[in-house]
Amino acid sequence: MWTNSLTKLQLWMEEVGTRPDIRDSIIYHLSTWKNPHHSNTNTVTHIDLQQECGWQSFIEGFINREWGNAQQSFYMSIQSRRTGKRWTIELIKKLWMVAWDQWEHRNAVLYDQENLVQKEELLRLNMRITQAYQEYKYILPTTDQHFFTSPLTTLLRKSTRLKEAWLTQVTAAKNRAVRRQRQRTIARADRASRRHHLRSHTATIINMQQRMRQWLQLAR
Repeated sequence: MWTNSLTKLQLWMEEVGTRPDIRDSIIYHLSTWKNPHHSNTNTVTHIDLQQECGWQSFIEGFINREWGNAQQSFYMSIQSRRTGKRWTIELIKKLWMVAWDQWEHRNAVLYDQENLVQKEELLRLNMRITQAYQEYKYILPTTDQHFFTSPLTTLLRKSTRLKEAWLTQVTAAKNRAVRRQRQRTIARADRASRRHHLRSHTATIINMQQRMRQWLQLAR
């Protein structure tokens, strides 16, 4: 996008008869401003003045007046009716268009990234719903089977808000079912323990009774 914008700017400068070294300097320094690893070998005076202001300011339209003065001198040397003032005004407009193109491009990239994140989140949500649907359908009690009245394909086509609500509710129902099952397991274990203790205690009493009878018989 940046290269395309600079190409358009260069073509415009050629169309309006921009002094060749000014044209080349602007394109070169905007390129190196965007890619700082490039070395700067140009030593034209007005370019040094622009560097004092900064090329960020240049792209925003705050350009050194020496650009216009140099272009005016060039127009006069080739006997052109164009003026450096008009050239400067049009250059600022073109620079604003370059900045606008970059802003739009940046927004488009961010929008695409946001869409990609949303798609990934939706995919993860659908996978969780699919797993829950297939797993919980066969372990939830009859009272919770209303979660599965709609086919899975229909459920996956619903809005994200409804799918998140379904997943939250069915997960809560599964947790309740697990707790009830755990409580029943503990209760069964407790009853079994009490029965075992009772049988053991009863066996002890019977054994003591038998020993007492034997002792009484021997004592006669």
